[in-house]
Amino acid sequence: MTEVCTPPTSHPYIEDNLTVVYTIDSYKQVEFQYQSQQSNDRKVYFATRRDSGDPLCIKFTQGYGEKAHRAVAALGIAPKLRAVEGLPMKWLMVIMEDI
Repeated sequence: MTEVCTPPTSHPYIEDNLTVVYTIDSYKQVEFQYQSQQSNDRKVYFATRRDSGDPLCIKFTQGYGEKAHRAVAALGIAPKLRAVEGLPMKWLMVIMEDI
């Protein structure tokens, strides 16, 4: 089952085995499956890519320094940023490698 990802509510809950899609290179869709939430008070989740099994970290936020993240990732200080997807109500879904 593929669903459109919506931003978490103030009490985020994402079902196990929910498959979500993000886009890379403006055309390729990548499916992932949520595995767990970092903690109940944060909008940070762990997931797995369905095609490769690679671990991902998914963060929901209303503001993000994408350019800064890419710069520090290039230095090896931060995990590689896979995508930043715009969502309804000015939310962003930030997808990065899980370290």
